[in-house]
Amino acid sequence: MNKAWRQSAVMAAVLAQFIADTSRQNVLENGDTATILANLKASLAVSSPPADSTINAKMTVATASASATFTAVEIAVKSALGGPTWLLSGFNKTIKLATTGADGLDTGTVPVNGYVALNAIFNPSGARALLAVNANAGVAPNVYGGAKMLAGCSASALLTVVPTNGSSQFRVCGVLGRRVPIPLGTFFTVAANIPGQNISIAAFAPANAKVIFGELSASCSAAANITLSVNSDNASALSQQNLSTFIGSVSAVFIGNFANVLLTTPQSIGIGANTTAGTPSFSYYIVGYEI
Repeated sequence: MNKAWRQSAVMAAVLAQFIADTSRQNVLENGDTATILANLKASLAVSSPPADSTINAKMTVATASASATFTAVEIAVKSALGGPTWLLSGFNKTIKLATTGADGLDTGTVPVNGYVALNAIFNPSGARALLAVNANAGVAPNVYGGAKMLAGCSASALLTVVPTNGSSQFRVCGVLGRRVPIPLGTFFTVAANIPGQNISIAAFAPANAKVIFGELSASCSAAANITLSVNSDNASALSQQNLSTFIGSVSAVFIGNFANVLLTTPQSIGIGANTTAGTPSFSYYIVGYEI
């Protein structure tokens, strides 16, 4: 009997210390089991990885297709933000945009020249699947927020948001963790100096995109100094990156790259460019984004 009491006392003390350390709340022996339980749940949430955490998540769409295979060493899914977490190892599922339900679209039709969010969904009994969601309307949540969760599935996580083409297929793209590389796409080109302004990039990056990567090019009809800039927003010039050079030949083309430009406004970016002489030609391109 003494051994049993000692073991239970030790385990109770260890559990109480865990709650206190992680929840930053005192654990009082006052009979208030509701508070202790609430603090325990908070402690478990704090010690769990966030929903949509992945290890070595990958997907490749080499040619336009209505299907693609998503793999990951591990994925964290939750019943809700702050809720219980399940870790799914060895995730390997193929999403089919032409179907509805498990490993297909949750409801409706695939957007044309838009975006779909891919979610991992999980039934605590062990079943797992992918669920695609039309992501044209706005930012897709970190856990599935639609009304078409499959029966028995109570946990989910946003994995990625990828583009679709005019035939409601996946466009050529890749997924590496939270990054989505895409083929070089021109989002702005002009044959004049550019006063600071904001440009929509909705055709190349979804509302979930937080960061973009790209390329700049410039040429001029006369020898001149040129400067190009890209930033989060023209008004604040946050995350601004500048490229400057001298173009000494009318046949010369200057090309440079930018990376990790933060998007403070979804699907919008600030740009600017000028030349000291001649008629310029400026182009801005996107090569990928991160959600």
